[in-house]
Amino acid sequence: MTALLLVIYCLLLAGLAWKNFRLAIGLIIISLPAYLVRFQLGPFPTTLLECSFFILLLVWLIKYLKTDLPLIKNYFQNNKLLFFSMVGLLFFSFLSIFLNGASALDCPKISPGSGILASFGLWRAYFLEPIIFFVILLGRQKTIGAFFLTASLLLSTTSIIFVGLIQKLSNFAYLTPALADHAGGRITSLFTSPNAVGLYLLPILFLSLILLKNTSNKTHKYLYIFYFALILATLTLTKSVGAFIGLAAGLLLLLWLLKYKKIVIITIALGGIFLSATPAQIIFNSRSAYNRFLLWGFAGNYLAQSPRNFIFGAGLHNFYCKIQAPLFDPEKIEPHLYPHNIFLNFWAETGLLGLLSFAGIICSLLTASYFLYKKNAVLGAVLLSGLTALIVHGLVDVPYFKNDLAMLFWIIAAITIVSDSAVILNGVKDPLNPTDARDSSLHSE
Repeated sequence: MTALLLVIYCLLLAGLAWKNFRLAIGLIIISLPAYLVRFQLGPFPTTLLECSFFILLLVWLIKYLKTDLPLIKNYFQNNKLLFFSMVGLLFFSFLSIFLNGASALDCPKISPGSGILASFGLWRAYFLEPIIFFVILLGRQKTIGAFFLTASLLLSTTSIIFVGLIQKLSNFAYLTPALADHAGGRITSLFTSPNAVGLYLLPILFLSLILLKNTSNKTHKYLYIFYFALILATLTLTKSVGAFIGLAAGLLLLLWLLKYKKIVIITIALGGIFLSATPAQIIFNSRSAYNRFLLWGFAGNYLAQSPRNFIFGAGLHNFYCKIQAPLFDPEKIEPHLYPHNIFLNFWAETGLLGLLSFAGIICSLLTASYFLYKKNAVLGAVLLSGLTALIVHGLVDVPYFKNDLAMLFWIIAAITIVSDSAVILNGVKDPLNPTDARDSSLHSE
């Protein structure tokens, strides 16, 4: 029965993608949490999200590759930093599978799968598929548009918000009773951690501000305000300190860029006074902070042990096995898959060159956002602030190494690049506003 339902779903999605590719893109973005639906195709594990992606890719290769390839080539010829950084991340993350993956075979497991095969599956889900999806969005930018991508991302929060609010109102809908007890009143929604909710919702919260600004339809405006309020409420219910810090950093930068500098200065001054009056043990002696200091120490010590470790890291899916497990003390800290710092995460997983490649991608996106800021203050400011919130939150968490978060990152990258291209190529004053485009084909297929 499961196989039959999967075949029917795939056929329907293929038909939709062939007839209306733009709508199929939106459906996949809205259903990003579908990676949680897992099953086997023969000996290979996969997810519903991955199957959806491959159907979309197949339709694109057959129907649109020849048309889109010149635009893709032209963009990367003019943006070599992003191109070489993206290729570098793909290559060095792939290389990390074979350099270190086999050592996980003798390691106690804290997640399904181990060794090279499991690492290859994660590479496919975290790097190969999201980057190909980004390239597809880049090629189809004239018929999809940044406005549509952003609205689809906003709708993708619906299931996460709904389940999270049910958990808070009824203490029901946690994946397991043990998870409800472990969360301690914090919502986890569809995931196994409150932080996972914050990592997904925080960047989308900022993007929703652009939708709100770029609509003249009152019904749509009220809908965006409603979603903004729900996302903010859900973030609050996670009680994620990292999300709050990222939100604060993003909002302060947004206010600064939009010329509310006095408010920012006063807020930072008051925050500094509050922190100086707060005992250090309250800030640094929490369980969460203690865990992160330990994880950062584990990662730093491992990377400094030898030139090989420094350059190549531990390998994909090997942080616990090669770095934490030898020092693991269950009375001090629970097992973790990553060191919970965006830079150490990439360094440990993909090596120093993988980290530098990711840094190149971030620099490219920040540069594109800054260019947009010069042309369109609100759009550029929100994109810069959203990326800043993601990075700041990532200093104490894992904002990339998860199926939905990897896709989310590259969709945000596509929104940034598509908006940038609209300004450069089409003279669009408000690239996210369909009514403002000189070339209306930018927003409709």
